Amino acid sequence: MAFHPLQEKGIPFERQVRNWDELNREPYDKNGVHPYTRTRIILMNGIEVEAALFGHQMARQADAYDLKQKLAQVRRIEQQQQKTIHWLIPADESTREATLGYEQVAVDLTAWLAQTEPEENVRNALNFALIEDFDHLHLAAELLDQDEGRDAESLLPSELPELIRFQSNKQYIRSILAAQIDLTADGNMYTPVEALSDSARYFTWQRLVNVDGSAPSQRVIEERIDRHGTDYRLETEGPHPIAELRARARVPAGSLSPAAPQAVRT
Repeated sequence: MAFHPLQEKGIPFERQVRNWDELNREPYDKNGVHPYTRTRIILMNGIEVEAALFGHQMARQADAYDLKQKLAQVRRIEQQQQKTIHWLIPADESTREATLGYEQVAVDLTAWLAQTEPEENVRNALNFALIEDFDHLHLAAELLDQDEGRDAESLLPSELPELIRFQSNKQYIRSILAAQIDLTADGNMYTPVEALSDSARYFTWQRLVNVDGSAPSQRVIEERIDRHGTDYRLETEGPHPIAELRARARVPAGSLSPAAPQAVRT
């Protein structure tokens, strides 16, 4: 039976939002899963990643603010879809095991497309891709010289800009936390959460995702304290700049309980 997407009824946008329980599904058993279940997951994960990249690129090119808003809403849902699929891959799957899965996807998907492609030139290209590999850089340089008579070095700067330095940014991050922890996006503005109305999208999203009123990260903190007596977080630069987010220890019976940390607002 043929599938015609434009004729399908679809699902209302607000019903597509997943809470954490719906996002965090049980990963497959790498020792018992069917090989083609793995390839389907890899393929769909790749499709969702590409959709996210395409959406970002389209938003960069769009001028209309209303369109940018709609694209942002779609990307948020697609981000959840990608996470749901990607998290089906178990943490104990090695790099080599994952690579084999990706190679299986490449071979079988290309073979299927080659067998179902009606245009001969495209079919020949797909067949060729099954048995050949390219050095994409060295090939691009040759084609540039062949077709345009240009040296590949003419497209590169004479020297690179200052290199990115990977170094500690703790003090900078702490200052941003202290100054902006209560800000959230409101359209194209950054607004303090307390200035939002109860009907703002921020609160709607929180109610949909955190259905029981707390974030999973907070539950992890509480469980850690229950098991080990202390929070798992290290405060190497002194107490957290936000009092409610400071590391805690188990409170002795009969003493006053400290204020529970709140989920970081985004």
